[in-house]
Amino acid sequence: MIVNGPRKIVDSNKTQILLTAQKLFSEKGYRNTSIRDIADRVGTNCSMINYHFKTKENLYIEIIENLWPSLDYISSDTETNANVLLKDFVFKSIEEAFNNTQLIKLCLETKIFPVSEKTDSIIKKMTEKHFSHFKILAEKAKYSHIKFLYTSIFALTIDIVSQNAKSVYTSKDSRNGLEELLRYVETTFLVQ
Repeated sequence: MIVNGPRKIVDSNKTQILLTAQKLFSEKGYRNTSIRDIADRVGTNCSMINYHFKTKENLYIEIIENLWPSLDYISSDTETNANVLLKDFVFKSIEEAFNNTQLIKLCLETKIFPVSEKTDSIIKKMTEKHFSHFKILAEKAKYSHIKFLYTSIFALTIDIVSQNAKSVYTSKDSRNGLEELLRYVETTFLVQ
């Protein structure tokens, strides 16, 4: 049992570093956040962060990868209406954006101020995978102008999520914003 003790402490430290760095990167940006800032906020030293992640970029990459929702759930259910599957995918994606505003902020910052080719590549792959799933479902549902539809829905989502992140909303108000957006997307975009 003693063998598991130190491992749990190490995992707990790594988790605390990830959560703190995620918050600081989201608040201050990648370039304006130093390893020292993260270490000071966690209450550890820089060598502990370097032990777990080697570089600030690796820490950033792990945060982005951990925040991104799983996109591997596309249903192969041929019994369910394709429109229902598309709506489910869009709604889950929008809810994920509302629940992970930090991911939106990190990805937007990375697009404006690239961190590195590696981070750009990861975000590009995530975006391409998300669009690919959307496209498969939209084609099954017989939608046209799929790229336009996708861009319209998710640009609007990003704009509203970004506005909400800047505002001082209570969680109830934020949830109402989500419900309004879902209704708008359903009645404006997901109709044929």
